[in-house]
Amino acid sequence: MKNILVVYMLFLFAFCGNKTNTNNITLRPANGDKFYGGVFRMNESEFFRSLYPLNVTEVGGHRIVNQLYEGLVILSQSDLSIVPAIAEKWTVDSAATTFTFFLRKGVYFHDDACFENGKGREVTAHDFKYCFTKLCESDVNNHGSWVFEGKVKGCAEYLASTRTKTPLPEGVTGVTVIDDYTIQIVLEKPFASFMYLLATPFTFVFPKEAVDKYGKDLRAKAVGTGPFKIKAMKEDDVVILTRNENYWGKDEHGNQLPYLDGLKFSFIKERKAELLEFKKGSIDMMYRLPLEMTEEVVNIKDELKPDYKKFVLQVMPSLSVGYYGFQHVDSVFSKKEVRIAFNYAIDRKKICDYTMKGTGVPATHGFVPPGMSGYESKAIKGYEYNPEKAREYLAKAGYAEGKGFPETTLQINSGGGTNEQVAEAIQKMLQETLN
Repeated sequence: MKNILVVYMLFLFAFCGNKTNTNNITLRPANGDKFYGGVFRMNESEFFRSLYPLNVTEVGGHRIVNQLYEGLVILSQSDLSIVPAIAEKWTVDSAATTFTFFLRKGVYFHDDACFENGKGREVTAHDFKYCFTKLCESDVNNHGSWVFEGKVKGCAEYLASTRTKTPLPEGVTGVTVIDDYTIQIVLEKPFASFMYLLATPFTFVFPKEAVDKYGKDLRAKAVGTGPFKIKAMKEDDVVILTRNENYWGKDEHGNQLPYLDGLKFSFIKERKAELLEFKKGSIDMMYRLPLEMTEEVVNIKDELKPDYKKFVLQVMPSLSVGYYGFQHVDSVFSKKEVRIAFNYAIDRKKICDYTMKGTGVPATHGFVPPGMSGYESKAIKGYEYNPEKAREYLAKAGYAEGKGFPETTLQINSGGGTNEQVAEAIQKMLQETLN
């Protein structure tokens, strides 16, 4: 299998190929011209923050957790529609407020010392009831209560009761176990994207036994139902996952999934160093290129240059948006005119063409990325670069020519040099346009 070089896209993969690949791995044949074997190696720029489903807040942890845990439903990898996971089917009442999920039988948690004799037990509706109750608890390690709060009946009340250390004995009234394989969720009112919320890591299922045994140590430990389980881990260095031999999933030919024997995540922070490791064959996929090296790898037509011809290049729009937010409670940014001035002062096209080397497009048609199918983005008229209007609005806010405007700190998220380079470009534009 050739290594994959990915530029500007959201990429999810399946291992495939012939009986041997370019890394001389011998693969085991399966039905339907499929093969088992191999370890897929990839890199994240930052070590994960947490693997505990209720505390996953960054993309690196999200990508690992998706291999370890599952929920009722999942997003289709072909079109991002909702498809069955642990729930094999479901019904929704005519009012669109009562969702009844019917669980698969024979789905087991990973083998782990938290269970009797170390053998993972079968997942039931009671496990989802437990996890959904934890989701509505006030806890420093729970960042997902918003998924149910204000949507699922009884969540807000239960959340409030846990804040005062007097949890309601009935728990979350909108979540009911019908029987061992049926669970019902009742909403306060219809919520169009509720099923998509159920595809987030916050609603993944985990056993009470693991919480009781490991507590906060679940940050770096996982007892889920996913296709892989943790084999080894070294902080800030590597995470190795191995195949879950008891996984419930099968492909259309009856082959038990997953095909891979394992996954290896490295955590090289610098994109240049990551590219060097990729060229050496230590990494099988690279997601995005170092901006300063893009022209070394591809030409203006997004074609690989001679030194990189042995790799596979994939280019497509990513379902991501880069944005900066304002603290509206701040005395300066509470003024709408200041926020409008900043919007007009940013030359998005220049950032995309020069700072990002063509790996982005200006968000001049609103917040939804152009890769979202079915969304008529060009019907939306967003902000464009207009320095005259930028200075006009800043003057309306009382800061003509930038006079009296206080020193402001821009706080950016992790993600390597790209975020810093874009921030520096924007800093320069604000200085030049608004003083």
